[in-house]
Amino acid sequence: MIMPRRLLLAGPALMLTVPRVAPAAQAAPRAELSIASVDSGRREAFVTLPSGAVFTCPARRARVLATLVMGALASPSLVAVVQFAVDTAAAKQDLIGFVNDKGRLLALEPGDWQERGQYAATLTTRVSMFADRRHIALERSAALHTAGWHRESWTDYLRADDATLMDAPQRPILAGTFQHALLGRRAALAAMLGPPPIDVPQLLLEAARNAGSPLTGEAIRV
Repeated sequence: MIMPRRLLLAGPALMLTVPRVAPAAQAAPRAELSIASVDSGRREAFVTLPSGAVFTCPARRARVLATLVMGALASPSLVAVVQFAVDTAAAKQDLIGFVNDKGRLLALEPGDWQERGQYAATLTTRVSMFADRRHIALERSAALHTAGWHRESWTDYLRADDATLMDAPQRPILAGTFQHALLGRRAALAAMLGPPPIDVPQLLLEAARNAGSPLTGEAIRV
């Protein structure tokens, strides 16, 4: 895992792709994903949590990235990390949801973005959890082509606090950076969640489908 130079948190992160957890944590129950048709033949993804609770999200490119055991969340502490597609007319777009064991969506983050057109743009997000089991790192890499390519990498953070996951920046975010441009997108997604829902609100899905590039600071249009 690539760690940012300005990282203030101590201790190594636990990568989701190559877990470095104790044997007991590895044996923890995992969330399971299934795809089924609902009304009018529309397909949905159903994420079944170890508790039996079910979270619903769009089926396109849906997958469970990991089932985390967050030590700083109120019981139950399991969190499923779910990725799914909400493509726009101009780009492929994935969102990443963090769902607790009650099937409630605690946080929703921009995932990957791939746009082709006059101004090509890409964003990738890699998720990891720190050994303290309280902090989640969202490692971002972005590129935007206008007159030439401009590339940036940075890390956003979420912190588990009681029954919530909250944004936890480690230092002020510089204006004019891709990280700063993405900040408005992240805040808009969080604001549309309200009380943690058991699925992705339709208003949020519609807004995400109409969204412009996350690297230019375009606001989500509700």
